[in-house]
Amino acid sequence: MPVAFHINENHKWQDLENNIAHLLTTGYTDKIVVVATDEAVTHFYDITQLWYIERTSGHIKWMVCNDTLEAQDLDASQLPPFVVIVPNGIKELLNRQIVGYGYIKI
Repeated sequence: MPVAFHINENHKWQDLENNIAHLLTTGYTDKIVVVATDEAVTHFYDITQLWYIERTSGHIKWMVCNDTLEAQDLDASQLPPFVVIVPNGIKELLNRQIVGYGYIKI
């Protein structure tokens, strides 16, 4: 079963990385997406934090909520090219669940 992780708080990024690492050590090979909303989207603007996201972008689809970007007045053009902007993060998570993704809130 593919899985969609939802993160919305900056202090939980290490928890997210740990959960993904533990999942992958089990031999998990299905799709993984991460949808960032609220304050967690600012993580993608911190160059010192991008090493993990960039290193895993071949296996994990990283997404940010455009509604959040607009609400926080963040420039989407400054995001790395491997980050996908979705119109609404919660709607993206709902759509993923409809097509069979498991939902994990970090």
